[in-house]
Amino acid sequence: MTTRFIPCCLSICWKKNHYTVKTARTAAEGLQLAIEHQPALIIVDLVLPDTEIDALTAIHRLRAELQQTPIIATSILDKYEAERIALEIGATSFLKKPFSKSELEQLIQHSND
Repeated sequence: MTTRFIPCCLSICWKKNHYTVKTARTAAEGLQLAIEHQPALIIVDLVLPDTEIDALTAIHRLRAELQQTPIIATSILDKYEAERIALEIGATSFLKKPFSKSELEQLIQHSND
């Protein structure tokens, strides 16, 4: 799966429903975008390339800044360990990569309920 799959999938799925999708290449950039734009939902890949902060630190900071915003963590890493860690630090749900468009849509819908 390429790193462009998730942003492309989100853009295609959400633009038709009039949503705006912001993407970041690093955890630090994503953290800054989230704080600036106060999104309704955040999706974080736990294995983002970064030299400043890692994705887990970003999730922890996001939880402090955006307490009511659902955060979906995703990773290709071992599902149980990655999910446990992500949920412990503040993600509201976890999605193991690779995943289908319908799995992502279902989790997004559930996060917005």
